[in-house]
Amino acid sequence: SWTLREVTQADWTCSLPATCTYSLSLVSGASSTAKDFGNWTSASVSGAKFHDQNGNGQRDQGEPGLGGWTFYVDYDDSDTLDAGEPSATSAVDGTFEITGVKPGTWAVREVAQADWTCSTPSPCSYSVVFTSGGAETGKDFGNFQQGTASGLKFEDADANGTQDAGESSLGGWTIRAYVDANADGTLQV
Repeated sequence: SWTLREVTQADWTCSLPATCTYSLSLVSGASSTAKDFGNWTSASVSGAKFHDQNGNGQRDQGEPGLGGWTFYVDYDDSDTLDAGEPSATSAVDGTFEITGVKPGTWAVREVAQADWTCSTPSPCSYSVVFTSGGAETGKDFGNFQQGTASGLKFEDADANGTQDAGESSLGGWTIRAYVDANADGTLQV
């Protein structure tokens, strides 16, 4: 009686048989067949994180990379980075590479940061088919921050376009920001 096993190699994981061993009982002149061994090596995924300054979902010329963002492979599809899930942090230029990914179909996500909105991909994850030793590329993420506008509403008594001394503020007015797509100066609802 013998145990049949493979000699392991660095960066490879045995997938068949489950214990990576076979028990053999051989008698003189006998043979044993179908003692197959399957192995896989990890995959990777890479991309870039960029500041989508105009929020159009595309990296336009001059839009800088964003460093310090965390990306991960979501093995349990919980939309949360959990222990055991491979991850990486983007470099100063926004590039990232996640290594050590086991084969399968997994979501690649970013860890959201306060006051940022994901513009690409939409929704903010990629479904990726990882194969043994594969290297997926081009999984870019874009984010933008909401802008603000402020000012003062006043009664321009002399219609000169300037708030002069004695011209009072006006309350109760609604000021809206909108894209005037047809350039008619009217908010379309």
